[in-house]
Amino acid sequence: MTTPLGSAYRNPPGIRLDGEPLDPTWRKPKPTGPEWSGSLTFLAIMAALLLLISTLLATGALDTREDRYQAYPLGEVVDVGSMRITFTHADLSFEEPTVGSDPPHWEIRAYGTAVNTTGERLLLRDPGVVGLPDGRVIGGYDVRPLRQTVKGKWENDRYYQFQAIEKEVPIVLTGKINQAWKPTGHLYVGMKMQSYEAHDSDRGFSNVFWSNDRSGAAAGFWVPTRLVPSEP
Repeated sequence: MTTPLGSAYRNPPGIRLDGEPLDPTWRKPKPTGPEWSGSLTFLAIMAALLLLISTLLATGALDTREDRYQAYPLGEVVDVGSMRITFTHADLSFEEPTVGSDPPHWEIRAYGTAVNTTGERLLLRDPGVVGLPDGRVIGGYDVRPLRQTVKGKWENDRYYQFQAIEKEVPIVLTGKINQAWKPTGHLYVGMKMQSYEAHDSDRGFSNVFWSNDRSGAAAGFWVPTRLVPSEP
């Protein structure tokens, strides 16, 4: 026999409903645990927040990100804003001091290709970066077409010219590394990201042009290196 929903479910078995009115003198039951005041609750919340912040600081979760230098697989072509680039390998030579020359150092020449995508002539100043396996990153390297250079307004300010044609050209990054460094099989070689905006300039024309982005971000590649004799 099926019992219809209704009266049987108004008073389920095992539950007794007291039909008498509630005694107005009935006292509230005493709590079985400790009562928390508003101030204690606030202090508990603050303690939990301080613990959370301490944990984040200890694990470095709030540190400034150091991934400004992005590494890409060899053979990939990367857009750095004003051009598309790739680097393939680097030559290292140890340069002994001569009369009037720099102290002993490692000379680096890293090779790749670039395509100017802006539709205008580019004059770049020190956009190259080199990263060492120990985590150090050195900026201020020249990146230029192999057979095209142009000087800036001042004798010590060199800008390298990329013609306003969307054509792949061989490029070379050149610079020095301290003699204390010991060569390894790979180096990080890349270029700073470029932005088209107002920059401080001594070029004698518009201050709005392509130049190294203020963020300092760069794109590059871990390229194989080889030791070569120093140039005479």
